[in-house]
Formats: sequence, structure tokens, C-alpha cells
Amino acid sequence: MTSFATTHPTAQHARPRGFTLIELLVVIAIIAILAAILFPVFAQAREQARKTSCLSNTKQAGLALMQYVQDYDESTPCLYITFASQLIAVDFWNQMQPYAKNVDMFYCPDRSQTGCAFNDNVAGSKPNDRCIGFGYNWGPIQGFNNGESEGGLISEHLYGNNPSQEIGLGTTLAAIVASADTFAFADCYDYPFYTNSIDNGLSVFPGTSNSALPHGGRYNATFMDGHAKNVNFKGGYYNGRKVMLPKNSADYSKWCIDPNQVVNSYVGSVACGQIPGIIAAAVNPWFPD
Repeated sequence: MTSFATTHPTAQHARPRGFTLIELLVVIAIIAILAAILFPVFAQAREQARKTSCLSNTKQAGLALMQYVQDYDESTPCLYITFASQLIAVDFWNQMQPYAKNVDMFYCPDRSQTGCAFNDNVAGSKPNDRCIGFGYNWGPIQGFNNGESEGGLISEHLYGNNPSQEIGLGTTLAAIVASADTFAFADCYDYPFYTNSIDNGLSVFPGTSNSALPHGGRYNATFMDGHAKNVNFKGGYYNGRKVMLPKNSADYSKWCIDPNQVVNSYVGSVACGQIPGIIAAAVNPWFPD
């Protein structure tokens, strides 16, 4: 006679069933595939957030500059430097800070370098001070000879009677031919005066490819009418030093307050708008992408 316990389906407990080895390996493989797909997406999202934060900072710096020029007879800042036991340097951001109210606004999340001013023995600087993230438009190239004209928001470079003192004279808004096409600030790797010039904008840039440039070469730039946007840049070598230029040659003249103004620089006395093309023609090699 068959017992109830052996015939009734609920009378016995079912044995618990786990993953087989094959099922476990399949799950692990699926997780690995998803991670390989999603991690680059997360990295791109983080970079996009950094780029957006930097663009906002650059925009705010432009607004601070607009307030400054209204308080100083519609003239852009003059920059000063004095050589003594320590450098006393007054750059654009020092003068914009009272309007910005926050030095953090001048940093770019993509530039994590520290000690730029300290390494140049600038008075009051500390080794852990972050490097400013974007540079001021002195002009296409940065000059340091007495009387050298720049072509950008610095009109002329001068030494005082004391050769240990320098000054970069500002310019007036009236001298700017097209404010919407004139750089005010852009991403840079310069120090301890921070410029976005062709020849100094990558002074301490550690990379050697366009993809390693700030935001992958999608520089944040603010213009003299106050608007901000991304501009494609590329890097290369000119006379053994790293230089940066817009990828689109139509953007070359955006350093110049007047592209037709003849400026006196180390490439000769030529129209400001011609200088970037002169540099570009001599770049060898360009950075790989």
C-alpha cells in the first residue's frame, strides 16, 4: 500500500536550486560587457560636467570684466609685475576678483595643476594654490620687449625707468572693431601671468595630443561682448615650443582687437590678423588627435 507521504506532491520539500557554473559565468560576462559599455559613458558625462562648469566660470569672468571696464573709463586692465626678492604680480584675475567675489570662479576643473605662482616665487603664493584655469587675451603672441605691441587687450608692453618693473597697458572698448569676434578669455596652461596666446597658452601643458588638451580641444572662450562658447583648438610645435591655434583658420583673428592693425612683435611688423597664419605655417609637427 502506497503511503500518503509518497504520493501527495506537497508532502515532500523541494530541494533548493542554485546557479549552475555556466549560468554564473554568463551573468559575469553580461556584467563585464555592461561595464565596458557604461564606464566610458560615465567618463564622458563627467567630462561634459567639467566642461559645462568651466564654461560657466569663463562666462562669469567675462561679466566681471564688463563691470570692470565700466568702472575704469571703458578700458581693459593694465597688468603689472615687479621683480624684487619676490615677484609682485597683478594679473587680470586679481583685478576681476572684487567683481567676481570668489577666486574659485577663475579655476577650470580640467586644470588640476597647483603651485604655478609659488614656483615662480610670486609674493603671497602657496605651493598648494591651484593654477588659474583660463588665460587673458594679450594678443596672438606674447611679447616682453620694451614698446612691443600685442594686438589684443594688452596694447603695449613697457619697462619703466627701473628695468625690474614691467607693465602691460590695456586698451579701450572703442578700439575693438568687433567685440563679438574678440577673445577675452579662453582655456590655457600658462603661468604665472595667465594668457591664452598662441605661444604661451600651453607653457606647462603636460600632454602631447589634441585629445589631451582642455576638454579634448573644445576650448571654452568668452568674447568681449560677453557671450561664451566652445572653440575647437589644436596643438603643435613652433621653434621647439608647444603652441595652440584654433582648428578653423577663420578663428585666427579673434585675438586681434583690429585684425588690420600693424603690431610690432618678434615675427615682425605685420597686421595682427596675419600673425596666427605665420605661426601656423611654421608649426612642425602638429599634435596627433
